[in-house]
Formats: sequence, C-alpha cells, structure tokens
Amino acid sequence: LKVALRDLDLSSDERPRKQDKAYAQIALWYAQEAQEKRDASQPLQELLFIGDTIYNDGRAFANMQAESGWNGSCFIGVEHLGDEAEICIDDEFIYGSNRWASLGDWAKWLLEERGMKLDAGTVVIVDIDKCALGARGRNDAVIDHARIQGAYQTMSGVLGDDFDGQDFEAFYNELNQPR
Repeated sequence: LKVALRDLDLSSDERPRKQDKAYAQIALWYAQEAQEKRDASQPLQELLFIGDTIYNDGRAFANMQAESGWNGSCFIGVEHLGDEAEICIDDEFIYGSNRWASLGDWAKWLLEERGMKLDAGTVVIVDIDKCALGARGRNDAVIDHARIQGAYQTMSGVLGDDFDGQDFEAFYNELNQPR
C-alpha cells in the first residue's frame, strides 16, 4: 500500500474507502502491477467487478471504470431464494440479480451482448467478505457473527461496562442492509 500511495502521489495517511476515487486508483494500480508481474501478453482493457451492494460496489466499479477508461461491467448479487428469479440491467454496466447462480448468465451476456473479450486483458475484482466468502443472502451470517464478536471484544475492552451490546447489534443490523 505504501508503494501504491507513493507511486500515485497520494497521502500516506489515507485509507480510502470503496466510494473514494483514491480507492479506484489504488485498485487499478494493483491490477496493473499484477498484470505486469505475470508477464501478460496484453495490457488490461476490460474491468469486471463482482459485488453485493450498488452503493459501495457499484460506486467502486464506476470510479474504477472512469479512472481506467476500460470497457466493463459490474455484477451485483443478493440471494433471495423465496422470490422469483430476476435480472436487472441498469445503464448497460450494472447487471443485478437475486441469484448468485446468475453469474454464468452475466458472463454470457458480456460476451454476446456487450462484445467483451474476457481474456488476458480482463481484470476481475471480487468483493470478498459478502460475495466470495459468504454470499449475501446465502451464507453471510457467519461473517456478520464474526464481525459482531470482534466488535464486542474491542468495544468491551474500550468501554467496559458502558458497552451496550444490544444497541450495537441493532445499529449493526440496520447499517448492514444492502440498500
């Protein structure tokens, strides 16, 4: 991170969040460094982003696409098994679905409808915590539990008896909604 911040002339005090332009710059820097290290035969030209929230992940994708100028698309998935399967395409860049199994349909759409190559010049960015490790709506409860336990330990150590776990969980559950 220190090297990326230096190379990009960003403050070493920064810890950019997904919505920040600096986050996009750093993520693209990492992608280009990886492409160079693997001696890829072509430069990066396409960007795919897989996430579960339109606000955080959609904004990160939009910033990365604007910063890079590459062709790209973002898949936003949230599992809702009780509902009928739905696909929503927003402005030809955001592909949303209430089924993680729609990732294959997204790839087909990218190839057939968007004319993307999906080759060595394509970088794929995956939101890890609620997508790759614990898909939102499918098996994300384990991540929520770990986060809550970590907060309990930290805040109990800081606040002692003044820490109200029930209030914390109520606020966490409210803020953890994908809207």
